[in-house]
Amino acid sequence: MSHANRQIDAHLQLGKRLHGAGRLAEAGQVYQQVLAAAPMHAEAMDMMGVLLLQMGEPAQAKGWIERAIGLQGTVADFHVHLAHTLLAMGRPAGAVTASQAALRLKRGHAEAHQTLARALTEVGDYAGALKEFQDAVRLRPDLRDGLNDLGTALHHANRLDDAARTLARAVAREPREPGILLNLSSVLKSLGVAT
Repeated sequence: MSHANRQIDAHLQLGKRLHGAGRLAEAGQVYQQVLAAAPMHAEAMDMMGVLLLQMGEPAQAKGWIERAIGLQGTVADFHVHLAHTLLAMGRPAGAVTASQAALRLKRGHAEAHQTLARALTEVGDYAGALKEFQDAVRLRPDLRDGLNDLGTALHHANRLDDAARTLARAVAREPREPGILLNLSSVLKSLGVAT
């Protein structure tokens, strides 16, 4: 790797650290600098898309991520990011396709299973979604929102005892997350347990 490429990659890593720390504007500036130096840098394009999605601009995000896929279509994460973007745009069928593409590229990709499950939920395939959520949590027990998603899918499947146990585990992991508490409360109400 040339010195220039090492500098570009180091700069991209700085952008990702800023992004991870929630410093989105600064991360965006770094990604733009990387793309100014290397206009065909697929990972920087993808990260720009992820950033725009987080900033509530899914249509712009989609363009960046699709360009990244056009350059490097074999990166499963790019397809997962496209699926997230399509879900944000209210296009769950497209999100199903993008998630399935990610899983063809990388079997056992927990986030791809999770995103596929969310898309299947949106299209009304609750049985398929439940299987995908189960796969996601089995592959990565610590997956963000994994237990909450699985508990909600179990609730949809009317497997209330399993849903309550799964959501109780989610609450134990993230006791201050109001969405999980609300989901558990809903399941307990369905079970006839006072909350």
